Amino acid sequence: MSKSHQILPGQANLARLFNLGISIMLFASVFAFSGCAVSGARSEYKRQKNPFRREMFQSKPVVQAVGKIVQVDQKYGFAVVDSSFQPTLPEGEPLEVRKSGELKGAVTAKLRVSGETMRPFFVADIVEGHPAKGELVTRTVLLEPGLRE
Repeated sequence: MSKSHQILPGQANLARLFNLGISIMLFASVFAFSGCAVSGARSEYKRQKNPFRREMFQSKPVVQAVGKIVQVDQKYGFAVVDSSFQPTLPEGEPLEVRKSGELKGAVTAKLRVSGETMRPFFVADIVEGHPAKGELVTRTVLLEPGLRE
């Protein structure tokens, strides 16, 4: 054997350590990836099993007060709404009119925001029903998952 291919005693130990290090890293990475998959499945199982957690991750429709009707013109099909409760709403936003100022009251009419505004008032077209002066105007929004009402 020539001297250039001869392995010295210190080099053999270094080669064994290198192989051992690679084996440990390979084992650790396989263990880590399989643990992540199991924990993800476990948390999904817990979410399905626990109804409170399941609800926490779903969007929920929530009724918000927008304002009160101050004027109605059935002939031309519009209502003027005092929206002191809300910032300006986008044109075309669907709204509901509820009886006796209750958020959970019966819906008496449906409106759609038109483009005319003069803070704190805006005009809404009557889509259906017969809104009356003083009734509460609401909108339904989806509450982001994890947020409370």
